Amino acid sequence: MNNSKLKKIIPLFLAVFTLTGIGFKITYDSKSESVYAETIFQSKIASETEELQKIMGVESSELEVNQQLSSEENVVYEDKDNNLYEVQDEEITSFFSMEEDANSPELSEEQIKAMAEEYLDTLAKADKYVLYNEKYNKYTETYRYYYYYYLGEYKTTDVVYIEIDKNGNIKSFAKPQEGVFENVNIKLLSKEEIETRALENTYYNREAFNIHVTDIIIEKEESVKYRVSLECKELNSDMVYTDVVYVKAEG
Repeated sequence: MNNSKLKKIIPLFLAVFTLTGIGFKITYDSKSESVYAETIFQSKIASETEELQKIMGVESSELEVNQQLSSEENVVYEDKDNNLYEVQDEEITSFFSMEEDANSPELSEEQIKAMAEEYLDTLAKADKYVLYNEKYNKYTETYRYYYYYYLGEYKTTDVVYIEIDKNGNIKSFAKPQEGVFENVNIKLLSKEEIETRALENTYYNREAFNIHVTDIIIEKEESVKYRVSLECKELNSDMVYTDVVYVKAEG
């Protein structure tokens, strides 16, 4: 190969080599960042799960009653860091963090949702609950997840609530009626039957209002019943009213 051809090939070879090298570097850096992000994510899950287990292991004897927030029906406790707790039968059923968390990398919405699933498994029997709703609060920059225990197609008042900030820190949770419906056996009514009975009991009549059901949830106090939420729009105006009607469940 003569010198003139060699002089033309060398710059082209160097250009290709340089571009390939840059491409390799970009691929390597991208992979490194992905591995680093996943490592941070897994580390955060592990540390927060451990923290959650500590919270669940707190005994009421270690806490003080917060007189300002407590009432005759509901006692609120606090720890030395002013975090708030509710306790039923010596078990922590709700928690609200008052602590400022150390700065840590922000996580994606997908990662935070995965963390909520992990935390649910620590808080309760995860396979008994179904994610019904998730919300983002732009003011507190937190994600809220609501998991319900179902009877048939109906939600019950056994709900587990979990709130997580954008860095993966647990800010609050509640599970006030965990297990209440596990031994409940009722003959489930159809939605049509529930709606018919609800319309019979509402204060608003169908001659003056267009009425439809917006929600049905099963609750249990002295007895089991369907709590039916209604939206009632007045036919001759734009006025809209709401009503809540109870339909007795059949054993």
